[in-house]
Amino acid sequence: METKLLKAALVAPLAAAGLALSVNSAEAATFSTDLGGFDLGGGVNVTGSLGADGKAGTEDDNVTFSFNQTRVLTGRGIYSGLSGTEATIKDLTLAPAPLNPQGTVLPLDDFVSLANGETFTLASINAPEFVARPTPGGQPTTFVQYSFDGVFKGSSGTTLIGRGIFTSQFTGTVDDLPGLLANGGLQTSYSASFAAVPEPLTIAGAGMAVGFGAFFRRKTQGKAKAKKD
Repeated sequence: METKLLKAALVAPLAAAGLALSVNSAEAATFSTDLGGFDLGGGVNVTGSLGADGKAGTEDDNVTFSFNQTRVLTGRGIYSGLSGTEATIKDLTLAPAPLNPQGTVLPLDDFVSLANGETFTLASINAPEFVARPTPGGQPTTFVQYSFDGVFKGSSGTTLIGRGIFTSQFTGTVDDLPGLLANGGLQTSYSASFAAVPEPLTIAGAGMAVGFGAFFRRKTQGKAKAKKD
């Protein structure tokens, strides 16, 4: 299967897709929109390898995320009634087609399924962003964030563009990841924040979600430049 992994650099942890590695509890980034969104939390088993270069976030990574015990932690706006309900997330393998044809095909239909019958189709995913945050005791800890775009589809067939970010963490530095994955993988926790963007579209226009990430990043860059000037 062909993997369509977008390698665009993250200006801010928004607009593309992801998962996370963690041996500690995750801390989700959240979004604010006119329509609302929801935060997920649960467990994930991370297996695979980081390729010949041994470096995380490069195009020869081959990592699979198997999700379990997923629950809606909080719901906001149109999703406020989902707080505390269960959700499911399909397994996701990130691997570029030229190097490993066994990656997940994007868009991934019904990537997330909610208790109200609504689903989220994953349209695009960016390379991870790693942030080192030592504990107060000086122990190295690394946060991992993957941002993403996609499309929400309601049980009645209505659709909305969506975006979000998966966040997790692990004890150690990025250089420790090859060893952690090689020793049976990581059984960790994660959290994720999803937001609905107030532009309805038909499911046939799901490709529009792929371009939303680039638009959002340009908008963010423009605001940052204006503040700097």
